[in-house]
Amino acid sequence: MILFNNFLETNLYNSLENIFLSNTNLKKNFKEIVFRKHINSDILYDIIKVDNKFISNFEKELIYKINYKFKSIQIQFCLWENNSYLNMHYDSIYKYGATLYLNDWKDEWGGLFVYKTHSGIEKKICPKKNLLVFSDKSEIHGVTLINSPEKRKTVQIWFN
Repeated sequence: MILFNNFLETNLYNSLENIFLSNTNLKKNFKEIVFRKHINSDILYDIIKVDNKFISNFEKELIYKINYKFKSIQIQFCLWENNSYLNMHYDSIYKYGATLYLNDWKDEWGGLFVYKTHSGIEKKICPKKNLLVFSDKSEIHGVTLINSPEKRKTVQIWFN
């Protein structure tokens, strides 16, 4: 597990947050909006309004910060409401996964990212605005039950 504080530059982060906010007005309980981009091709399943310049800049930032060249990327915008959670699981169909948090959070609200180290020790991470948690497919992880006055906002990213 690798943590990146202040992962995106301010302008790119603000663009991402605006995209999220402009496309989540119809959401109920942990729903997601998905766009997929296959690198080295022009295929973009544009379920949300995302311009190519943003996608290009976002991918460049991911490649630069993570230092991994990937063949494909899948990105989901997730809005989590109370009683949402995610059981412990592996992202085994992807080589790597990442979660980018879009709002600051408090431990007592639940919604903590939980994972087990390779030595079996359970750890928890409280979401923080612009924090990216990066993992490989062999790391088991989940999210604790949410009981919060706010919606938990994340961007899930999977790489192959």
